[in-house]
Amino acid sequence: MDGPLASTDMTRSSFRFPLIESLAILGMFAGAWLMHQAFSPDSDIPNRAILVLGVADMVISFGVFAYVLRERLRGGVGLTRSWIITGSVLLAVLLGWNFALMIDADRLLVEEKRQHELEKQLGKLEDSLRHFREAIPRSTLIADKNAWQTNHDRYAVLQGQIQTALRGNEAWEKDLSRIHEQVQSMQKLVTAFPNNASVEERGKLRTEYQQARDRAVQIAEALRNAVDESARALSATHRQRWQAVGGTSITAAMLIFGAMLMWLVFDRALQRSRERVARLEASEARYRQVVENHPDPLAVLDANGAIAYVNPAWRAVFGFEAQELVGRRFMELVHADDRPRVYAASGPVLCRLSADYGIWHDVELLIERDPEKSVVRIRDLRETSELPILRKSVASV
Repeated sequence: MDGPLASTDMTRSSFRFPLIESLAILGMFAGAWLMHQAFSPDSDIPNRAILVLGVADMVISFGVFAYVLRERLRGGVGLTRSWIITGSVLLAVLLGWNFALMIDADRLLVEEKRQHELEKQLGKLEDSLRHFREAIPRSTLIADKNAWQTNHDRYAVLQGQIQTALRGNEAWEKDLSRIHEQVQSMQKLVTAFPNNASVEERGKLRTEYQQARDRAVQIAEALRNAVDESARALSATHRQRWQAVGGTSITAAMLIFGAMLMWLVFDRALQRSRERVARLEASEARYRQVVENHPDPLAVLDANGAIAYVNPAWRAVFGFEAQELVGRRFMELVHADDRPRVYAASGPVLCRLSADYGIWHDVELLIERDPEKSVVRIRDLRETSELPILRKSVASV
């Protein structure tokens, strides 16, 4: 294909990335980043100034991108293959990043759920420790070993479950061991509690027992608060990570997808434009072939009446070369006496036309007039039987 479209190929193998389009895409990413910065994980109210700035940046970037594609479409210039390759690779990377993030988010959710379950168990353990006061009630200094054993069995079950759940966290395991040490101290005091001892001695033992129980409850409460704080921190981390990484990468993936979609629309429009140009050039080629092989002379005139094109038959009939005629006014070749009739003609008209070798040819002109260009078909009448009749008709006029 001739013309400017033939020199551009949308699938050129050289790896060249369009600069202006790349800057527009970076502007879109900057707008997406500003929009995400406007939404803080710790607040449900966005920063409106940053949000408006991000939206404005994205709108301007998309406008620049669309304008550049429009100019490329007008000029028939396609994008290089590297555009679609780079966009596809970047889109695949971002989608893979999101997939990995979702897997990590599931792990965080499982960990968060496990910590909430642990927090509930520690609450039950704390209640179980408080029930140890039933072993030595305030109303009496006599130990109730049956009540102790009942509470201890409940405590032992909870302590075993929590110890299994705390594996891997040395600080929490250490706190649980401290609780167990206080329970063992209480167990020793209950086991060695003498019913025949003096009131003063039994009061002392009961005070030590109550102090050990209180210390165990305090440690259990502190451990529960630590687990609760860790669960809240884990939830905040999950939310921040999703907002900072997941949301941004999803937005970036959507931006790339939108840019590639615009590119595909642009590509389709450019292909249609090229197909129209190809059909037009093919039609012009067929028309040119017909015109150049036409036995009668033909001339194409511009809006000013100057000759823009003549077919090869001019040389055979009138002796003129094409370069001698192009640019000349056609009426200069018509006899001065016949020019008014040619100007006024709305159909075939007889006149005399100059030849290169200094004689006048009797010809019949058929002029197809148009504001932009006119086509003149010329039939030489020198050797036709119609010439005497036509001369009489012209003379009568």
